[in-house]
Amino acid sequence: MSNRFYRIAGVLVGVGMILLGLYNTTADEVTCGGRVLEQGGRCTTIHKGGGSTERTYDQQKSLNKRKGIIVLLVGAGLGVGSFVAFRGPRQGR
Repeated sequence: MSNRFYRIAGVLVGVGMILLGLYNTTADEVTCGGRVLEQGGRCTTIHKGGGSTERTYDQQKSLNKRKGIIVLLVGAGLGVGSFVAFRGPRQGR
């Protein structure tokens, strides 16, 4: 496929990730495993190795926000990187 396809796909995926990251960092509701967590609730994550992690509402809210920021930054990097990397040779030099 052409570089143009990869450029457009990378930019679109990057923009999508930016939007998802913005949503996650600004969302009022706190989610745990796809379910809304109420104030005072606890989120329990069970690991494949048999252990588990329990987080309070505030800890889960903070984790959701951190994940949103990471997705936003990765999306921005992907979008900008795709645009710059596949723009082709510069004309006029």
